[in-house]
Amino acid sequence: MSLGIYLHGPAPVFRDKKRWQKNTMGASMFFYEEEEHAENLEKADLAIISVQEVRGAELPFDGESQSDGLGDQVSDDSNSKLSDKLSDELVNNLTSELRRESFSKQPSQLEGDSGIDTSHESSNEVRKEFYQLFNHFPNVNILDLGDIRPGSRVEDTYFAVSKVVEELVKREVIPVIIGGSQDLTYASYKAYEALEQSVNLVTVDPKIDMGVTGDDLNELSYLNHLVMHEPNYLFNLSILGYQSYYTNDELIALVEKLNFDAYRLGHVKSNIEDVEPVLRSADILSFDVNAIAHHAAPQTSLSSPNGLSGEEACRIMRYAGLSDKLSSFGLYNGVSLKDKPCVTAKLLAQMLWYFVDGFNHRAQDYPVASISTYTKYHVAITEEKLDLNFYKSPKTGRWWVKVPYHADSGLKHARHLMMPCAYEDYLKASDGEMPERWWKAYQKLVV
Repeated sequence: MSLGIYLHGPAPVFRDKKRWQKNTMGASMFFYEEEEHAENLEKADLAIISVQEVRGAELPFDGESQSDGLGDQVSDDSNSKLSDKLSDELVNNLTSELRRESFSKQPSQLEGDSGIDTSHESSNEVRKEFYQLFNHFPNVNILDLGDIRPGSRVEDTYFAVSKVVEELVKREVIPVIIGGSQDLTYASYKAYEALEQSVNLVTVDPKIDMGVTGDDLNELSYLNHLVMHEPNYLFNLSILGYQSYYTNDELIALVEKLNFDAYRLGHVKSNIEDVEPVLRSADILSFDVNAIAHHAAPQTSLSSPNGLSGEEACRIMRYAGLSDKLSSFGLYNGVSLKDKPCVTAKLLAQMLWYFVDGFNHRAQDYPVASISTYTKYHVAITEEKLDLNFYKSPKTGRWWVKVPYHADSGLKHARHLMMPCAYEDYLKASDGEMPERWWKAYQKLVV
């Protein structure tokens, strides 16, 4: 498939390598626009894509926009529908032929007579800052695919993102999406449906984005659509850094009922190391930049005084890069054109740099094949009458625990049998305490 129909490359100023200082990210960047650049696509490890179309952006809570308060966000009826994963609502996509027609327009038709799409300036601020950072990773090939061509309707953007992510994941190239609103996570998820691959999704978000069932797809309801989508390829959802005062108690209870994971901001900040095994199990990472505190990212739409620090955000990104399993991620709601002197853009660029740093240090020790070289530790949970087998990597010292799998369940979720964990999980199990994440996975695989 030619990606050029869905994309137009970065502005010429970014492709001019003479502009960038020696040994910077910009000086070593690769580009792809048409099939003659296929060689660059074949050797790429990561591919940057920017998306500017925003729908349902986060707005500061002002009491008037939600006159009944946060308590009306989810009804008992919608909880029941979600928890049973029943959906009468399916997203009605246009056919591939109609979608391709939407993207076959010339850039001048899509962007105006000037041929310059000024709506992409905010993403280009992140590009500019990233390109100026020094490249310590000569063995990591980064491809800048440019921007998703805006279609005639938002569904076209979803379709284009999904097709591009699908093609890149097939080629074992990690898509790095910058910009747009977080409902684009749903488009990325649908790419894995085409690959018939069950996935773990990790979101970093100050809220749990499950609106009322029946809401249109937007960034405040995209998790509804994702959880209820049929066929369902979501094995686990983990939400990192949610802030309780932005989150309905019913949503937290719903996440627990579905055997998903939600970690409060305070827990993440106090136990940042606990994030590593969660990200080690992720296939998709969706990072809402609104999760970062205002002092570190002053031009987010939420502008909360509380949130992750810049250092914590960068550490999370490095953990994500280290994950052998993670195959796509996006940074959403990131930058406004008012971001002067580009503090938020600088932070996002540094977060990308730390992701590349993590990727550069991937150990390729995920136990997907033989585990004969791993140190095995057997623990019996007497009260539950369960046996747990822990495995420690000889290469990195990282830990996994095996989840038993019912023979009648087929192989749909077989790739999730070895669940990343921490040494502390082994210690808790040795004391007779059931690791919570293991128990939730066990419930989904066996019960």
